[in-house]
Amino acid sequence: MTSHTFNIGAVENLNQSGAEADSIAKNIAGEKMYQWTGNVGLANVSDILRASTNPKCTSATTSNNGINECNSNYLLDKGTASSLYYWIINASSYESGGYSNTAWYGTVNSSYVYVNSNYAYAGGAPRLVVFLKADTTLSGNGTLNNPFIIVQ
Repeated sequence: MTSHTFNIGAVENLNQSGAEADSIAKNIAGEKMYQWTGNVGLANVSDILRASTNPKCTSATTSNNGINECNSNYLLDKGTASSLYYWIINASSYESGGYSNTAWYGTVNSSYVYVNSNYAYAGGAPRLVVFLKADTTLSGNGTLNNPFIIVQ
């Protein structure tokens, strides 16, 4: 592994009237407001949003307001689990203020796929993110039947 600078700033969740003003670029700008350098972190809100192939997945607000706008998303693929709920590294802020104790999470079950925010003390699990050194050697092709394996 190698050290990486993670963008950990809060991502704003706009109210319904301001949803049109939100974008992934604005979400990224919020993330970049604060940074932390370390070896292990969590995914960013923008990582989850950009992993969707759904053209309706345009921002955290859009995903939060329309719970299937960010489906077709390999980072929210639940595999064989019946549901998935994991924390994202960014706090959530609200256009109207308040809610300083909320954080973003990714979730999927049989009826929806989206990023949402919830109280930071609520249940959920981390999905760790690491960055490998450039000279790391892998085998496999990254599929379920032939996953990547770190050789060196």
